[in-house]
Amino acid sequence: RIRCLAFSPDSTLLASASNDGTVRLWNSKAFGSFNGEPILSFAGHDGPVNAVVFRPDGKEIASGSRDKTIRIWDATTGEQRLTLGGHADSISSVAFSPDGKHLVSGSYDNSARVWDTGSGEQIAMLRGHTYSVLAVAFHPDGSQLATGSFDGSVRAWDPVSGEQITLFQGAGPVQTVSYRPDGQQVAAAGADNTITL
Repeated sequence: RIRCLAFSPDSTLLASASNDGTVRLWNSKAFGSFNGEPILSFAGHDGPVNAVVFRPDGKEIASGSRDKTIRIWDATTGEQRLTLGGHADSISSVAFSPDGKHLVSGSYDNSARVWDTGSGEQIAMLRGHTYSVLAVAFHPDGSQLATGSFDGSVRAWDPVSGEQITLFQGAGPVQTVSYRPDGQQVAAAGADNTITL
């Protein structure tokens, strides 16, 4: 079972993440006849992969798994460059900062963490949600990030200090968040079938 998909920034590649613990890279120009072999297959996770994303320059891929780790892969060679560990439960979501230097991960352990993608060190732990963090997104200028949770809230954070900037409380579980390209609004949606701006 395929759990999530992500296009490369130039739209030439498609990454798929699966229950079998792999991430596969496909030639997106082959759509319509997608029965062939993947260009690359990344194996290393010990459980289903819940999230996958390309770095903004397309050179690397990050994946988050039920095995509680995030892995960063070279998108050209398939080599695993980093394993990021520290979450106490499954990873639900991952997102790169616009400059690719940071990665945020959301987890069923009710937290989000910010990582340095060069060294693999944890920069900040974001705590405040009372249930699983299901969605993460960076502001277009990288100055803040948003997390959405099963607790019905969206929180904005400083990605370096880990300080909470804003709290938006909704009615139902938040399963996805997205910033407007100009950064002036953040949208959230979830299990209550509503979109909130």
